[in-house]
Amino acid sequence: MSIQTRLKNFISKVQHVAKQDANLQKHSFILFSTLTLYFFVTGCAAFRPNAIADLNKYTPEQILEKVAANHDQIHSLDGKGLLVVEMPGNAFQGNATIKVLHRDSLFIKAEAAFGIDVGYFFANRRAFAHYSPFENTLYRGPIEKVNKLILFQMKITYDELLTALLGTLKFDMTPETIVNIESNQYIFTQKRQENWLTIYVDPGKFVITQAELKDEEGNLLVREEFKFFRNINGIWFAKSIRVHKLDSNERLTINYSKMELNRPISPDNFNFKVPRDARRYRLK
Repeated sequence: MSIQTRLKNFISKVQHVAKQDANLQKHSFILFSTLTLYFFVTGCAAFRPNAIADLNKYTPEQILEKVAANHDQIHSLDGKGLLVVEMPGNAFQGNATIKVLHRDSLFIKAEAAFGIDVGYFFANRRAFAHYSPFENTLYRGPIEKVNKLILFQMKITYDELLTALLGTLKFDMTPETIVNIESNQYIFTQKRQENWLTIYVDPGKFVITQAELKDEEGNLLVREEFKFFRNINGIWFAKSIRVHKLDSNERLTINYSKMELNRPISPDNFNFKVPRDARRYRLK
């Protein structure tokens, strides 16, 4: 029986009883008006079924095109949130201001309790700079040496850091890509150098909800999780992002409380002042 039929039968019963009681008739009219308004506003959204993963409806190429189309709309990010870096023997948790411009420049300002600055970090695909107010020390170097930083001692590449900030991951279809459906998600697996990369795609939003990198023996090396998606001007963006490197037991987590996409960001926002008396080191 359809929702409309059940609703019609329910209203008929209420009206039948209401004929015997004028007071109840008044209340039944209020109930009827409330239900009508509810279903009009929601469009029966509460009863709409979730999207079903179906490879007969979309080809693997079309699915990945939809995923890429969402990612490619992100040109800049201005966000705030909780940054958590965990590694054996060391950890950091604090508020962070995060800015990304054109995917080739990123800036992070991390704060500890009471708004005390812990560090300023800038990076592009070539180099990085990090200033620590506590130590009054500036570190510079090629992006490959970013794991030597006090703020990011975990082993992480620029693309992995960008993935952690934006929740985006590049995945192109190849003839060797394996595609199937599991737990109502599209699953794509392909060889990446000596390892295997698997992504999980939501069939309704067409976003990557999880990515896993495994070695030839099937041992899990890295897991990336993207959760609590919010639609911002037609772009699905994950509010919670985590990169977990199991081989070194390191995790980088960002929980956004504010996200603004594709708004103009002045290049001046990627600069930070360093005192003249700061110690300066170049990592090679």
